[in-house]
Amino acid sequence: MTKTYQDIWLINLNNSKLQAMDHSILDSIEAARAARFKYDQHRQRFIASHIAMRMILAKYLETQPQNLTYAKEINGKPYLQYHPELKFNLSHSGDYAMVAVSDQPIGVDIEKISDRDELDLAKRFFSTAEYAWLIQQSADKQQAAFFQLWSRKESVIKLTGLGLKQSLSEFSVINDQIDLDDKKCHIKTIDSPDGYTGAVASYQSIETNHREF
Repeated sequence: MTKTYQDIWLINLNNSKLQAMDHSILDSIEAARAARFKYDQHRQRFIASHIAMRMILAKYLETQPQNLTYAKEINGKPYLQYHPELKFNLSHSGDYAMVAVSDQPIGVDIEKISDRDELDLAKRFFSTAEYAWLIQQSADKQQAAFFQLWSRKESVIKLTGLGLKQSLSEFSVINDQIDLDDKKCHIKTIDSPDGYTGAVASYQSIETNHREF
């Protein structure tokens, strides 16, 4: 029996070799999405993250990155059309991206910690329990704590594939295991570069392997 795995790849989007890669690796849909970005920096980060994801997934399938064909589930979550057994998820923020790869459904999120009105946002979007937990944190830790909760919540809705159709206030991610839609959801805060926080969510408690692209 094949052992279940959960790999988290950290990608530096400023990597010069990555930025120099041939953009023809991307398909027409990815290229069109890239073209819609107003700012060059955002466009380059999108391109770099999607090229890196293709290269990572190609390693698992022992094929060329340009050979991968994406499709979408009814809820819009992407999958590999000819290799649905390989589950993956992409997140990027600031100078970094994360790609999660597993043989089980998975969601990943990375967030750059930045100045926000944390308490106001938490009151609007977080659960009552999460807001109560956040205001108990000391003032110097509230910002990091807010983004930790945010990344954990994002990883959950990326796991379920429901995105913004699922209200962030309907569930709490303070604990590492929650009941969601009649399923057990396991959440981990994962090691991230300074100034960032990340999280991964899955339906099974799986040991996480950290890798760098």
